[in-house]
Amino acid sequence: EAIRRSRRALREFRIEGVASPVGFHRWLLEQPEFLAGTHTTTYLTDVLRRSQIPREVPT
Repeated sequence: EAIRRSRRALREFRIEGVASPVGFHRWLLEQPEFLAGTHTTTYLTDVLRRSQIPREVPT
């Protein structure tokens, strides 16, 4: 339920004139490890090392 609500909130979120991390959060909420609950406290560090985060994420 929380993930579904977060996805909806991020879809509806609007900000103009400044960069925001909304696209990154949308991307994160689609990752299999996150959805399965198998991510760890080092998840983002590990993903960055493997360069799996796209340079630009659509907002």
